[in-house]
Amino acid sequence: MSILKTVSIASLALVASAAVMAEDIAITGGTAFTMGKAGKIENATVLIKDGKIQKVGSGLKVPSGYTVIDATGKIVTPGLMGAQTGLGLHEGPSWAGINDGDATKAKVGPALDATWGLNGNQTPIAVNRIEGITRAATNLRVTAGLFTGQGAIISLDDAEVLRSKAYITLSVGERASEKIGSRSAVWYTVIKALDEANPDKKKKKSSKSKDAAAAKPNPDRDALARLFSGKVTLVVNASRKSDILNVIRLKNKYPKIKMAIAGAQEAWMVADELAEAEIPAIIHAIDNLPESFEMLGATQENAGRLEKAGVKVAIVGNGDSNVRLAIQNAGNAVGNGMSWQAAMASLTTVPAEIYGISKSYGTLEKGKDADVVVWDGDPLELMSSPDVVIIGGENMPMVSRQTKLRDRYLNTPRSPAYVK
Repeated sequence: MSILKTVSIASLALVASAAVMAEDIAITGGTAFTMGKAGKIENATVLIKDGKIQKVGSGLKVPSGYTVIDATGKIVTPGLMGAQTGLGLHEGPSWAGINDGDATKAKVGPALDATWGLNGNQTPIAVNRIEGITRAATNLRVTAGLFTGQGAIISLDDAEVLRSKAYITLSVGERASEKIGSRSAVWYTVIKALDEANPDKKKKKSSKSKDAAAAKPNPDRDALARLFSGKVTLVVNASRKSDILNVIRLKNKYPKIKMAIAGAQEAWMVADELAEAEIPAIIHAIDNLPESFEMLGATQENAGRLEKAGVKVAIVGNGDSNVRLAIQNAGNAVGNGMSWQAAMASLTTVPAEIYGISKSYGTLEKGKDADVVVWDGDPLELMSSPDVVIIGGENMPMVSRQTKLRDRYLNTPRSPAYVK
């Protein structure tokens, strides 16, 4: 007889808090949305070994020695990913402390590396982790220039860097124009910088060139040169229709560069063009107010319209730290025309594809990293929440500063002023 260690959902937190290394785990009985070729699997068994997904199928036999998590009546999905965040770079909006996502005084731009500012002990890490966010793309938001540095892909176990210098962010809208005068100046500056960094143009120069400037070390230029490998994504923050069309022009000018647009409030107006250019959009799905002149066309139907046109969409949360609200935003997108499957993809497979980690993450498939979440209901329903969060094969403690404060004061006598 095989010896199986069965763990109930209620007691799993105790096991998780003691976990210090990946263990062999079997998640059984749930409905798995693999987000891969297998699609939806009823009575699913997900086998996890050495931090990787070993096998996924219906009613599989569980090998001896595996810790069994009973997910009967529950939903199992891949871990979710924050597509554009500031996790690990600051605690959250506050007047106190340094915001390591703000480099307004920095004289360099593309060369800035977000990993030097990361702090895995920051409060928002655990707050978002227990809501099912297991990975995040994190980057600086402000510099003195147009390019805002190189972002990293991190795991939310402790902000471990999974891929450094994974992408470069660029702003081309109103705020960018305010910095250097006009949109014409913005695009001239961007194109000049990319031309100077383009390795193909360097090869065309004579080996006897006396261009001293080109020979000098230039970290910004070297960082931009990596874009032409096609392995580093250029994420362009653009909201207005005309700015998004210019991003498409930029893609046509530099076809080797992998691009995505972020913000993209008016992207639905040029959805067909974006689909043809194969440029994905990173959006806040419930933007629907004309907060500025570059967002006059904002609508909550943006995500659904982009999906129908064939544009791949990633949905973000609120601000740099409240990444977990991406799940709620994706649910709202479904209510405004996006399919459930595309909404789930916006939190899993699409971010993975944008940042070049889809070979190891984003689906429940053999060989993928074991980032898995067990939900007590539909993940996109407001009242659903995770019962189990596994990152890299490790059960995560379902504890954050918020839960500790809740438990501390839950039964504390309150002043009559606060009692109805």
